[in-house]
Amino acid sequence: MAVGFGSSQTVETLTGHQQTRGYVGTFAEAPDRMARDFNVRTQSTKIGVSADGVVQFREGYGSSNPEVWRARLNALVSG
Repeated sequence: MAVGFGSSQTVETLTGHQQTRGYVGTFAEAPDRMARDFNVRTQSTKIGVSADGVVQFREGYGSSNPEVWRARLNALVSG
């Protein structure tokens, strides 16, 4: 699941992006308090949360190559 905060991208926009590219998963809007609960301090924070609510990874600014993201997302999907 991917979660976006703010008004820059709607759930409909994210879902359209997902469908046109064939990505699996669920997009949802989160309440503002979720950012505070997960201690998000910068706009670019990326947090991987497993289905049981455990934070699996946290990353701030920067980027990773596609293989790293693929491995992270596959680990989240497979539990």
